[in-house]
Amino acid sequence: METTVEHRRLDTRQDSATEADREICRPGIWPYFRDSRLAEMVQRTLLRGDGRKYSLSAWVVMPNHLHMLVTRFEDHTLSDIMQVFKSITSHKANKTLRRSGQFWMLEYFDRYIRTAEHFAKTVQYIENNPVKARLCAKPEDFRFSSAWFRALNDSPDTSPSR
Repeated sequence: METTVEHRRLDTRQDSATEADREICRPGIWPYFRDSRLAEMVQRTLLRGDGRKYSLSAWVVMPNHLHMLVTRFEDHTLSDIMQVFKSITSHKANKTLRRSGQFWMLEYFDRYIRTAEHFAKTVQYIENNPVKARLCAKPEDFRFSSAWFRALNDSPDTSPSR
């Protein structure tokens, strides 16, 4: 039986905020990850899952959302990976923020990556997100990203064969 590698790009956003918060970022999305403690915790959680349930190829923790490119391992479903990730990070974030309730939106956006070219463009899109948002000049300047890790030579490989 031949197995296929499934690459998916995930875009996970937080849930709604108050009216006053809506002026800070896109409507209904609170920028929790401006707090570096939370951005660091989310990044550590992503990295901790790498090699266990999935292969993490690219990521960026933006102020109000997360992009990640993972190849799930055959014995793990994307749904289970996301449920565990959201559960761990929401409990830790709520504790840090001294709040309770839903932290992440219930859904996430995923996409199949079918070619090496699509894979490379997706890595570039993810890592260029903070530049496009004017949070830094170059992708490797943004601390909560795979580009920053790669610049330090501590990064996961970003090749689709991984």
